[in-house]
Amino acid sequence: MKPRLCEVPVLGRDGFLRLAYTEWGSPNAAQTVVCVHGVSRNGRDFDLLAQGLAKKGARVVCPDLPGRGRSDWLSSPAHYTDRAYTRALATLIARLDVEQIDWVGTSLGGHIGMMMAAEAGSPI
Repeated sequence: MKPRLCEVPVLGRDGFLRLAYTEWGSPNAAQTVVCVHGVSRNGRDFDLLAQGLAKKGARVVCPDLPGRGRSDWLSSPAHYTDRAYTRALATLIARLDVEQIDWVGTSLGGHIGMMMAAEAGSPI
């Protein structure tokens, strides 16, 4: 099974930038899982997990956080903030067009997931 390499424009402090992600499984699957990596990693860290979940019928989306993997870099080191990450991933979640997602996060990815899950109306 091969993944789809996708991207979505997200709004940053200096305009729009490209957020890259890898998608496995059917976009129409009943379950969507978003897997977010740690601070110095990228979305391809989850390839084996994503393959396994997709074989069981899930849609799995693994983004490269801004400044990692295939995603664009931000214009200043000071722009790499919780707000920048949550803004980018909120846009990605909206792109997925689902009512609910399951979240897998390591390190920074877990931190971002907890912040987003704590928001009112969160799909997580």
